[in-house]
Amino acid sequence: MDPAATETLERDRMIKNPDELLKIRNEVREIYYPELVKKVSGNKLPKDSEELRQGLDAKLKELAAGPLPEEEINEETGKREVPQITLRNLDEEGWERLGWGKEKRESVKHGLREVLHIGEHEAENTLHILIGQGKTYNDVMEVLNDRSRYEQYNTAEGRDVINQHLQQELSERIPGADPRRAQKFLYVQEELGIDRADYIRRFILTEDYREALNQEYDEKLPTDLYDLAWNIGHAEKNEFGLEGMFPILQMQIQVDKDGKTEGRYVVNQGNFMRWMRSQMWNWFAEFDTDELTDYFSKIELHKGPLSSVHLVTMLFDRNRYFRDETGHMWSRLYDQALLEPWMMYTLRSYYLEYEKAQSSEEKLSEVYNNVFFLSKLTRKIYGKSMMNLLMTLPVDFEGKDSDTKLGEAWSKMFLTFYNMADFEELQLILGKDSEFFKRSGWMKAMQEVNEKIIKQSGMPPVGESFLGTREADFNNAFNGKEEIQDTKAFTSFINLFSSPVTPSTAVEVINQAVRNAVKHQIVSKDANLESEEVKGKMEIIDGNKIEDEVTLNYAWLLARTWTFFTGTAAKNNFPGVSGHNAETKWLYPMAYRMKYVGYGGAGNPYTIPMFKQLSLPLLEGMLVENANDEYFAGYDEKGKPKYKTRKLTPMEVMRQMHASSEHYEEERKELRKELEKAEKTKDENKLADIKQRLEKLDEVSKNEYKILAGDLEFNENAMRNYAQNIIGRSKVLYEQLMGGAEIDFDKFTKYDGIFRGVSFDRAEFQKAVQGGLITPLRYLFDANGATQLNMIVRSPEYRGKDEKGKPIWKFRDMPLGEAMLGHQILDIPEFRQKIKNLDPKRWQIMKQHGYKVKNGYVIRPDGKHDIDYNLVQENKTMVYKQWMLMKLGADMWTHIDRHSTDPAYGMEHYFNVLDAIASIPGNIDGSDTDMRGTRITDTFFSKEQMKWLKKISGTTASKLFMRQFFKDLLGDKKKQGSMFGDSFSVIIGAVFRGY
Repeated sequence: MDPAATETLERDRMIKNPDELLKIRNEVREIYYPELVKKVSGNKLPKDSEELRQGLDAKLKELAAGPLPEEEINEETGKREVPQITLRNLDEEGWERLGWGKEKRESVKHGLREVLHIGEHEAENTLHILIGQGKTYNDVMEVLNDRSRYEQYNTAEGRDVINQHLQQELSERIPGADPRRAQKFLYVQEELGIDRADYIRRFILTEDYREALNQEYDEKLPTDLYDLAWNIGHAEKNEFGLEGMFPILQMQIQVDKDGKTEGRYVVNQGNFMRWMRSQMWNWFAEFDTDELTDYFSKIELHKGPLSSVHLVTMLFDRNRYFRDETGHMWSRLYDQALLEPWMMYTLRSYYLEYEKAQSSEEKLSEVYNNVFFLSKLTRKIYGKSMMNLLMTLPVDFEGKDSDTKLGEAWSKMFLTFYNMADFEELQLILGKDSEFFKRSGWMKAMQEVNEKIIKQSGMPPVGESFLGTREADFNNAFNGKEEIQDTKAFTSFINLFSSPVTPSTAVEVINQAVRNAVKHQIVSKDANLESEEVKGKMEIIDGNKIEDEVTLNYAWLLARTWTFFTGTAAKNNFPGVSGHNAETKWLYPMAYRMKYVGYGGAGNPYTIPMFKQLSLPLLEGMLVENANDEYFAGYDEKGKPKYKTRKLTPMEVMRQMHASSEHYEEERKELRKELEKAEKTKDENKLADIKQRLEKLDEVSKNEYKILAGDLEFNENAMRNYAQNIIGRSKVLYEQLMGGAEIDFDKFTKYDGIFRGVSFDRAEFQKAVQGGLITPLRYLFDANGATQLNMIVRSPEYRGKDEKGKPIWKFRDMPLGEAMLGHQILDIPEFRQKIKNLDPKRWQIMKQHGYKVKNGYVIRPDGKHDIDYNLVQENKTMVYKQWMLMKLGADMWTHIDRHSTDPAYGMEHYFNVLDAIASIPGNIDGSDTDMRGTRITDTFFSKEQMKWLKKISGTTASKLFMRQFFKDLLGDKKKQGSMFGDSFSVIIGAVFRGY
């Protein structure tokens, strides 16, 4: 039997047995296909995921070693390796310059349709191929006007040629060959002069060769990048085919100095990346689980029933899949195809690791240290950090000249998530006129989600209400009106992170509304405006763009993935501050402890309003390498102003980038209004001018955005420093506050029942203080360098309680020092705002708001000293010592309260405690020749700080004496002797000890 027939029978047998087919397919994917690739290319594929990871890391190091490659020029011909003029994107002026005005193009297409009986798209493709091969209008019309050239293949001689052609096709195992198809093929090839057989089959006579093309797709591996692109377009015609919405192949030409045209089908890099992004999104949308998706194996070109081409195969066989048919290597596209899934893979791993550990302080701290250890987000690739690359991702990828619209859009969505509990900041991010703040916008989002649910399940959602438990908040937020009536209800409705349980439909609606708020920025010029999916169905923007839902969904996935490991979810777990997210406790210890004080689990209540924040979200707790902010640092001895600098955080840079993006987006809106008017009046000159201004605006805006993004570069240990010295230290301090590991004075006090006295273990106390307070405080505030106490942040301010006894909070701009610390901690002379350090103009404004001066210090309208947070930033060592003293002072109060009626705890005991604190060493001096000469030259706390501690803790000599006096006055039935005896002896002892 003929081998081809045998193979057909075997394939039919397998198709009738799907289980066997599935088994064989899986075996082929694991064994046969890689072996086939090895045989064809000689390249060695990774044998397992570990080898894959190693290979990818090696490639990333290779990328990091050098700059971006420039566009290659062929040394022999002096021409660019890739023609740059895309026919599909030419305006009418461009067509006229080529000598192919509209009438000529329509005339040729009409003739092609009549002769070859092909459709409009196929005629358009034929025209492009002819232009790419250098044909002029007269060349083509000379052939089309002579119909005998087509009919000659009906002669005896012509039929002989056809038979030879059919024999050739049959020898290539292309079934179903017929004379009519051969007649068309030979006419196109020999008369019109299109010499590439694959062009004729794939782009002109597609209907005639449908079965042959399907068989070719099923059975043959792509041979190069062009072939790979055709395979993708063939598999997903409506989306990425030549007539689809985002064609992955396009005819590109170049014109030499003599006007000769040369061109070929070239891969559209933006649409190739869009194909990859669509697969990453689909894996999330369809198969979202708690497991990490390996995009390198999941992104694939589905071939026939027996094999698929996975991304990992394409990457490791780069000479096959990223080199086109001319031999040109598409290095930029290869690098982007490697980087994007690697970056998404990394981000998703961060997200999922956090999600699994978020409920446990111990596990979450461990995860931060583990996943941030290699600092992948800040690692340099191409000399840029991953964060920089992500922030500047394009919608339409064009190498180094790519736009930045994807980066702008996803970061805007991320900032929306970042501020979901803060209504005023949300309006600043999205704009007050955004449909996000309109009832109609939310009704539209609900309708879109409802349509998706019906499409997926065939049934509308069921239940009490569409939004579930969020329905009441939505109704209260708008109260039936278009504008928001209740901002508190609105933030309660939209905040995805305020509760561990949010109705799934409400989540979908909120996410859809977030997407809708930025979709006008996700527009692509790589779309085929003549596609059936576009024409008459979608709005054309700026004359040549459409909204791109594939990239919009991908942008949302990026933004949502950033919400966990950056602390966004914990930051917006407010005002509910539920314990399901452990990081919430570190970010909002004051609010969390206020909530749980009634349950006996809030630690020392005296410290609740003093320690308002223990940690910082990632993007506010790292420093960029080269961008600085200048701040006023008073006046010198000659009265001239002094200035100092501090490094910016990533969040500050992101806000600058967002402000730049929004500025140019407002300009686009104005130009689009002008464009709309010009379209109505059909003023062609005006239309051309506005389109040119829009293009120039796009160029200026993306360049400015890229310059700002250039500040997102980091020290190689930036993330590790954050995990160890902010998250790690915050966890330890929180445990101190909440009682799990607090420094309890009772732990170091030994009660002697026989002699009715107490002793205090100074050494153990000082040891506990060193490990439990001094070390974590020093690293959190001072040693890590990233805690910028004069940086302005958005933080909630406590404003008392409402009539129901619930706390009232208001987000506002404030220095980080104010967000983290209570006023009393910083109310010392070293940190108070001095009138002499204020700019006179600023002081005039402050006076109008009720500020006054007393003893050279500025007094706030509430009578408290104003704090100069630039001075706080300058002396962070004193800050953490004040934090420690406040904690010890509050614990002293608790210790005194606990033993106020016990006569054994007299003044002497508290003097011992104070001595233990006062004698904590700060510096020593000595030599290796005299052990006894070693001495403490400085104590950890100054005399002024000890006085402050005694004052806030009620342990001044006078207060302790009065407490002892009244204790003795009331007497002790169990103790003999004069009721004044102990007090008198303590006082005498104190005098001689310097108290």
